[in-house]
Amino acid sequence: MITCSCGRSYSPYRAQKNSEIYYQLKCKDGCTNNIHNLTERDITNEISKVIDQIHFTDDELEEIESVADVEINKIAITRNKELDNLHRERKRILKDMDYLKKNKISLLREGAMEPDEIVKEFRATEEQLKEVEARQQAYNESERDMLDYVITFSELVKEASTIYKVANDEEKRRLTFLIFSELTIVDGKLEKYVAKDPFASLLSRRTDIVYSGAPGGI
Repeated sequence: MITCSCGRSYSPYRAQKNSEIYYQLKCKDGCTNNIHNLTERDITNEISKVIDQIHFTDDELEEIESVADVEINKIAITRNKELDNLHRERKRILKDMDYLKKNKISLLREGAMEPDEIVKEFRATEEQLKEVEARQQAYNESERDMLDYVITFSELVKEASTIYKVANDEEKRRLTFLIFSELTIVDGKLEKYVAKDPFASLLSRRTDIVYSGAPGGI
């Protein structure tokens, strides 16, 4: 999970003189990384800096609330259009399924389709129907509810930073794997990372942090 910019991974080991865990790295030829040994404390300190930035700031929350009503109305219009499209798509799929059911004998008799082709086509339409219905279900929450969920999640993550700093080794490991899928450390500093959803969604608002391999934001 923890790599250098050259692609090589850090390997953990425990120093004989004490119980502290270190991470060692053997870089590829030509790599400019000058620090090949890190303590676990060095790594968790770098991770803490990112976790501190995941949640909305007070200024951001104030800005969100100030434009919420206008933006929610815009989202509602887009959502309603999408729901209309999904409703039409669902009707089309059901019509196709009804056609296959009613005309199965005729299609076989006339040689228009083989039995396995009919089964395959019917299963494909069933999968299409499931996908459309799942997308319809996703719109059941109101726009305000969705916004409140995001803000609540942000507030919960705000506590994660404090928890991370006082957690034991195993808890820190679990939190790290919960939030990140990749960490790139160069010269003892976290150069970039890939965060998992929904953490990535919150971090993507930041233009002063490098994440998902893209300096300056995505």
